[in-house]
This record gives sequence, C-alpha cells and structure tokens, in this order.
Amino acid sequence: MRFELHSTNDGSLTVLDHEVGECFKSRHAARTEAEYVFYTPGVLENPLYGVAEPFRILELGFGLGTNFLHCQQRGFRGEFTTIERDLSGIRFYLAQEPQAELAAFAAQKSFAQGHFSARLLEEDFLTALPALGANGYRAHAIFFDPFSPKANPACWTPDFFRLAASLLVPGGRLVTYSVSRGAKDGAASSGLLVEKRKLPGSLKKRSALLALKPNS
Repeated sequence: MRFELHSTNDGSLTVLDHEVGECFKSRHAARTEAEYVFYTPGVLENPLYGVAEPFRILELGFGLGTNFLHCQQRGFRGEFTTIERDLSGIRFYLAQEPQAELAAFAAQKSFAQGHFSARLLEEDFLTALPALGANGYRAHAIFFDPFSPKANPACWTPDFFRLAASLLVPGGRLVTYSVSRGAKDGAASSGLLVEKRKLPGSLKKRSALLALKPNS
C-alpha cells in the first residue's frame, strides 16, 4: 500500500507516502506545523493582513488539506489558492477519515464560507504558476509546501524560487519548513530576504524559513 495513516503528538493526523518516503505534514505535530511554519509567519505576522483586500494566500502543495483546514478554523479572511497535481493522498486520507467539507472542496475544487474563499488547481506547479502570473495574479503570502528538497528537488531550485517569488506582491512573504542550504540559497537568489524562525519543541525541529519580498 502506498499510503499509511499516522497520528501525531498534538492529536492531528498525517499520512506517510511510501512512494516518496515522507509524510505530508510533520510526523510529530501536523497541526502545530500548520500554525507555526505557515499560518503565524505567513498571515498573522504579515503587515499586509487586514490591509490588503482581499488578502491572498498561494499554497504550493495541497497535500491532505491541512493548511486549508487550519485557515478555516483560524477564521482566515481572504482568498486561498492551492495547487496539487496528485490528489491520491487526500483521497486516501478521506477514505480513512471522512470530512464532508474537505471532501467537497477536493471534489468541487472551490469553497466559500463567509469571508473565506478557496480554489484548488489540480495542475503541475510549472503549468499553474506561469498561467496565474500571466493573468495578473499576485499573492501576499506563499505557503511553500512541496515534499522535501531530497524527495522533490525540482521544486527547490533557484529557477523555481524565482518563479514563485514573481507572484508575490512587494512586502509579501514566502514561508516553508525547510532551512536547507538549497532552500535558503534558492530563496535568496530570487531576491527575497531570508531569515530563520524558531519552532516549538514539539515539532522536533529547530527552525523554519521566512523569506520577505522587499518593498522596492
């Protein structure tokens, strides 16, 4: 079997993809990762949140929908666009843990509730990102969440970081869990200002990456 469901120490779930050799979210604390790697630095601490209307999140790697659900639960106000070319992971997850709203979003690829709207693009990043850019789309935060540089090296190259960064507004933020040399160098080569952020001990990981797009 390709996938295996795992409980994590904060009570949330993740899935191990044996084909890739990695979990979709932290095997130690999936919900904690969504909060402290992505939501807090990307949204809550983003000076543009509450100012830009609408505030836009672009997620690279929908996975199990963990960040989507976390945004909904945290009362996020804005637009959430997520890209995923392989939905087999979320389909496995929903077969084990049925969730009506998440299943509807994965099937219909659109969601709207109050001030929160979302869309799911079932495409390859290298197809979806240029198309978004050509249509004038710009994000205030990018949740950079593909599999690791070791498992998915094509998503951690300087060229790919430049492509992603081109969709950020000035003052926007790219956040990711990897602080590898390749991730730091790739983000810096795209003109982003890179810093490391400390993480809670429950993640068994010292830091995550925050990359800021200069205002000028």
